[in-house]
Amino acid sequence: MILFRSAILARKSAWPAIGGRSAGSLIGLAPLSVVEALARLHRLEPLEARRAAKEWTEGRSSLEALWRAANSARPAGLAGSLGQFLEEEFRKRAEEAIRNAVQEVTGEVVSTGHVNYKDTPESPALDFLYSTTPKSSLLKSQAIAVLIVGPYQNKTLYRKRRFDWMLRAFGLAWSYDHVLLVLTDKKHLADYNRWILHYRQTVVNRQLSNSKPTDIKPQSEVTLGPHVHVVSIEIQNMDPTDEAAIASFGTVA
Repeated sequence: MILFRSAILARKSAWPAIGGRSAGSLIGLAPLSVVEALARLHRLEPLEARRAAKEWTEGRSSLEALWRAANSARPAGLAGSLGQFLEEEFRKRAEEAIRNAVQEVTGEVVSTGHVNYKDTPESPALDFLYSTTPKSSLLKSQAIAVLIVGPYQNKTLYRKRRFDWMLRAFGLAWSYDHVLLVLTDKKHLADYNRWILHYRQTVVNRQLSNSKPTDIKPQSEVTLGPHVHVVSIEIQNMDPTDEAAIASFGTVA
């Protein structure tokens, strides 16, 4: 907060002038509670913070109104999105990286993905559905389903809901050649990978135990399905204009 107050004073000419003095000069002398509210608001919506500062220094606003504006503010871009809008924004920004990840998993060129794909009207949607372009006419095209885990603003949900995503992915693996889970937080990548390997090995062991003695093949020849994979793709949360505005006034402490 001290840094924010110092930044205001250092760049007071950037704030609107009031009665021959800049709002920055007046805010620099304001009570800490006012500076705190404006600091939060400026971090999320710089232009709105300037308007609110002008109203407060002119006596047309109150501390309560400043905090109401600060608590309701949301940053631009992905960081300011919620629910369905957050999913759509991440899907749009991550599409190229996801397509590259699918090509790396399959080792083949893939088609342009179908977005928010449903096999039937009642089916749960896939974030993307891709198909490979075989290198040889002797090879068949593969279908790859992609599920984006979350994205969650509450990071603990990546761990708490991992088994729900595992069940969904392994269920889809019966209908698709590959299923790719996309994490938006790499912190949980190792954990998801560990459980995918565990469930995949469980399937292989079940295949071996259910085979007749005459049908048993070396484990290397057993189909190591289901083909479920997980990758981490992180997208910059803050819009560049937000970052530039925040940087110009210093870091809020």
